[in-house]
Amino acid sequence: MIILVSGIQAIPESYYEAAQIDGAGAFSRFVRITLPMLIPALSFCVITTTISALQVFDQIFVTTQGGPMNKTETVVTYIYDVGFRLAPF
Repeated sequence: MIILVSGIQAIPESYYEAAQIDGAGAFSRFVRITLPMLIPALSFCVITTTISALQVFDQIFVTTQGGPMNKTETVVTYIYDVGFRLAPF
């Protein structure tokens, strides 16, 4: 959240003022100014979140192996189950 807030604060106010003078609405300013300027921050957040989600495999596998009725199963443990446990080789 801090990264996204700092990304929004880094967008120059003059862009919004120029768009408002040109007659752009709030949604148009968001889509054409805010989102393109936030792509680096958003991509960083998505990549780091994906990496941290993939790192949780060992803790879940050692403690519960997906838990009773798959309550603690994550995407990584599901991939492991389908790829290695249920594979017919």
